[in-house]
Amino acid sequence: MFNRQIKQQLETTQQVVSQLQSTFDAIDDHVARIDFTPTGDVIDANNVFLGAMQCSLEDIVGRHHRQFCDSELAASDDYRQFWRDLAQGVAKKGRFKRRRPTGEELWLEATYFPVRDAQGRVNRIMKIASDVTAEVEQLNRQRSITEAISRSMAAIEFDTQGHVLWANDNFCRTMGYRLEDIQGKHHRIFC
Repeated sequence: MFNRQIKQQLETTQQVVSQLQSTFDAIDDHVARIDFTPTGDVIDANNVFLGAMQCSLEDIVGRHHRQFCDSELAASDDYRQFWRDLAQGVAKKGRFKRRRPTGEELWLEATYFPVRDAQGRVNRIMKIASDVTAEVEQLNRQRSITEAISRSMAAIEFDTQGHVLWANDNFCRTMGYRLEDIQGKHHRIFC
């Protein structure tokens, strides 16, 4: 009876491990992942990450994360603090501009999170990411168009009740107001 209980527990444990492995494999097949030492050296990366970065594992393993960054960022105090925070167990997430080994720019929506060992020490940093370059480029195009319109036309924005939310410099100059004089006021002041 004792052997049967151990055998059942072992089978249950194997099923759980198998299920966890298949879950990890499914995630790893669809989400870009790269692993670093707590100081930022590349340990491993999956095929999704390598495809997004257009490089091979041999190109990046053993090299520091800064290989993916502009030199100005990599030399900054903020960047050093970023890695100190990660090594101390503080996760980081956001939209990050990175560089492929070819120098081509891309944008990643990413989460860097510390992975701890059985004693609670950070033993690696895992990053999961999505390539959002197309979205960032579209936003930049829209921003450029908006800025061009704002430079060449008078523009004002109202809330649904007719109160001024914002006006550009062209509008304010044309109408003879300063933004702070009209912001929050109702449209009727122009009538």
